[in-house]
Amino acid sequence: MKRLVCLFICAALLPLSAPAQYFDPESAHTNLYFPHFADGGPINDRWQTSIVLLNPSWTSEASLTLRFYDDRGRPLALDLGYGLRSSLAIRIPAKGTKVLRSRMASPRLVTGWAKGDASLPVQATVLFRQYQNGRPVVELSAVAAEPTLMYYSIATKWTGVAVVNPSEEPLDVLISPIDRNGNDLVETTVSLAAHEHRSFNLGALMPGLPEDFQGSILIGAAWEPRHLLAWTLHVDRGLISTLPSGAVARFGSHRDRIWKVYRKVVDSATWILRDAGVLDLSAKPLRLTISTKREPINAYALSDGSEIYVTISLAELINDSPSELAWVIGHELGHIVQARYGGNLFLENPELDADLFGMLACLGAGYDPYAGAGTLAKLSMASDTGGLLAQIVNDLFDTHQSYNTRIQNMFDHLQKICDDPDLNETLCKAYKSVYHPHFPEWVPLESPLSVLRRGLNRR
Repeated sequence: MKRLVCLFICAALLPLSAPAQYFDPESAHTNLYFPHFADGGPINDRWQTSIVLLNPSWTSEASLTLRFYDDRGRPLALDLGYGLRSSLAIRIPAKGTKVLRSRMASPRLVTGWAKGDASLPVQATVLFRQYQNGRPVVELSAVAAEPTLMYYSIATKWTGVAVVNPSEEPLDVLISPIDRNGNDLVETTVSLAAHEHRSFNLGALMPGLPEDFQGSILIGAAWEPRHLLAWTLHVDRGLISTLPSGAVARFGSHRDRIWKVYRKVVDSATWILRDAGVLDLSAKPLRLTISTKREPINAYALSDGSEIYVTISLAELINDSPSELAWVIGHELGHIVQARYGGNLFLENPELDADLFGMLACLGAGYDPYAGAGTLAKLSMASDTGGLLAQIVNDLFDTHQSYNTRIQNMFDHLQKICDDPDLNETLCKAYKSVYHPHFPEWVPLESPLSVLRRGLNRR
């Protein structure tokens, strides 16, 4: 029975094996932040903001809720073609797009920021268009931002800056100008209440800057590492242009990263299980809880199949690998499936069974199935259980088994999957050609036995 379930699930992965399905734009996220928008104004100087949304999934509709805030962090009603609303729920079909355009209804300029919450990674581009006496004269574009600990940007005295405090606590933001020779100039602090937004030209905030100032600025929390949103706009002799994002990528929000990976993996697992006729994962609500407490590095699933719990400390351990985070989510989702299915899908041991499901869910979502080995190795190092004696003891007395045994188990099953001629041609080779094109032939995701057989036939 378990062998049949395994083959059914692997076969269900076949529609997902087209290389294009693996590719999300780098700027696609489930939590979308727009550090600035501008709408309305007098007829001689009016601004319009548009938001263009792309759902890169080839299989699933994406739902998205947008919320708008004014400069003081209060809900702000805007007309984006649906009447005045401070929040807007929309749906985007698979491979579909959606364009939202403000109606410029306010006779005075209204500024603020927005946040979107999507069910799947969505690419969002914000467009700013300036009208003078009804004639468009400028259009600027930028992708949705991510929270960051620090933000770097080139700057002049006329550079436009927007900063946002996305948290519930007050935040002091330090603006630090640096001249072209790398010399630090006098800093300025901007205090922001919860959800507050400020936008200004650098010279207006710091009038002491020389008229010919040209260099850079560093934006960050003043007293302790805190996440913020920032955006800069280049202004030179009346010409306005956008600048590349200066967000420090590695130190983005772990919460946002977890949500993005979680939603991709759950969507993948839902399709796999539904197409295999095993169960409908969407039939019952599933919650994700992310703990920011200082507690052990951990993730687990509730035994009733209702919730996955992940600690920020675990995300910090695997900080530089979305695929490793995806395997963790997939493993815990395996326990959810066990609870709802009424038993294991592949193996008698529930942990090894969940490991294998996590690997398949990773593969279906476009992540690297080898990531499970990286996660387990890091956990082994962090828990000081990498020694040979610890591995033997865990194999004998712990249902989780040793990390080495679990890694070997995943490798063995990956070999078995890729040794199936049909799966090797349609799934393993297609995936390997995209993610691991320089792997030796004998390394899964390409069947080692088929290579051996070809060698024997040549003799």
